[in-house]
Amino acid sequence: MVTLPQRGEVSRAIFATTLSAPSLARHHATAALRKWELPADIIEITELVVSELVTNAWNACDSQRPLPDYDGECAADEIPLTLRLLRDRLVVEVSDSDPYPPVRALADADSESGRGLMLVEALTKEWGFVFPPAGAKVVYAVISAPCLADPLKLQSREQPRGGLTQPEPPRGSATRFAQPGSYRR
Repeated sequence: MVTLPQRGEVSRAIFATTLSAPSLARHHATAALRKWELPADIIEITELVVSELVTNAWNACDSQRPLPDYDGECAADEIPLTLRLLRDRLVVEVSDSDPYPPVRALADADSESGRGLMLVEALTKEWGFVFPPAGAKVVYAVISAPCLADPLKLQSREQPRGGLTQPEPPRGSATRFAQPGSYRR
């Protein structure tokens, strides 16, 4: 029997601005979406979107430091990630302290980077950014998931169970991911 994920589910995590932030964020998103029993195709798309948005946030943090620390980490910045499960869509939100809007690069065939937002645009229903009154910037992406509104579609796309996942924090809570020594004062 397939049970529909509850609408209004939210998963939050905060990552230190380390090179491992995109990987940790991707693993967190995968664990949350598996807990919510979302279809494998939605999980795969979300993994890519989370990875791209967190990488961009890390790059934005790094670009604000004229003289980065010896290991390339920002001294105090964090990268918050929020996943919101709504009726027929999943919203991914990633925050950073960069005061400038994200810009979709025009990468040519020989470019080694610059395709992140192009990929996000291709995989999502929409993406954008906001500057909340509290400060910082939030880049969001909306992943269309009409199967969530229809139990029969969800049942026909049920993913096989297996593998170990990280335990997910209780609903509505926040988790801090950091590597030892990643926070400096």
